[in-house]
Amino acid sequence: MIDRRSLVTAAALASTALLGCGRSARAATPWDKWQDLLNFRPNAAPLVQERQRRERQGASDPTYDIQRIEEATSELINFDFYGVQIAAMPTHASAPNSPIELLVHIRRNLGEFVDHELGTLHGIDQQDADDWRNETQAPLGALMYFKIPKWYVFHEEAAVVVSHSAADNWIFSPVTVPRQKTGRWSGPGAHPITGNRQFGITRQRGGFLIYARAVDRVLRSKDMVVVSDADVFKGAEDLWRSFQRNVAFFIDSTGGKAGIIPPTILQPQWSDVRDSDLWRRPP
Repeated sequence: MIDRRSLVTAAALASTALLGCGRSARAATPWDKWQDLLNFRPNAAPLVQERQRRERQGASDPTYDIQRIEEATSELINFDFYGVQIAAMPTHASAPNSPIELLVHIRRNLGEFVDHELGTLHGIDQQDADDWRNETQAPLGALMYFKIPKWYVFHEEAAVVVSHSAADNWIFSPVTVPRQKTGRWSGPGAHPITGNRQFGITRQRGGFLIYARAVDRVLRSKDMVVVSDADVFKGAEDLWRSFQRNVAFFIDSTGGKAGIIPPTILQPQWSDVRDSDLWRRPP
């Protein structure tokens, strides 16, 4: 069974993120709605337990370290939100016709909902890839990585772990997977960013909303091919804008009706956020 103490509930995520609830009496900031993701700190132990429950154990199973947002080197912190408004669900017989079925389809095929010249999604090994495709909810503890093309033969491999899973949303948290632990000639190493990215679906007036939203900072490391914070943030923006386009196209092409919401991207100074009461310092 999933250790619920390690999870942020879907209700809390949705209410804080999408409705702007839970603000204190202080003056509001534009990034208050991301407070839940800013302070979400996944515990690796229950994630490992879930891998063991799926018979992922032994010396060959990759180890990893979750990258905390306070460990990053960038002076900026990124808050973003990419949404697709759904006025009508797909109607084709072969298409997912309910909100949860649609989210399951998008998650299982996430690599097909981003432009491949910007990135592709893979399991860290074949069993993680199979878990990702076969589980109804995002498999907690699954290790995935985005392969991000750069110049000529160069590319980034940015690994993530499923750190939260519910029927209507999941969270990817960046991780470092030591190269010698992957069983491949080369491995992801450190992810270029720290933080959390959530994907989900929620009911909105007049329909539903598919979204991807994140709080992250750039982590400078020897594994990185990119040369600046701007490269990382621009690459992420291009990737998730392509996610919006492909989700909207899929819904429209299967008998539904969807519209792209202009992204929200805020990048204040990390010191301003760190020193505010929005940030709950870890013990």
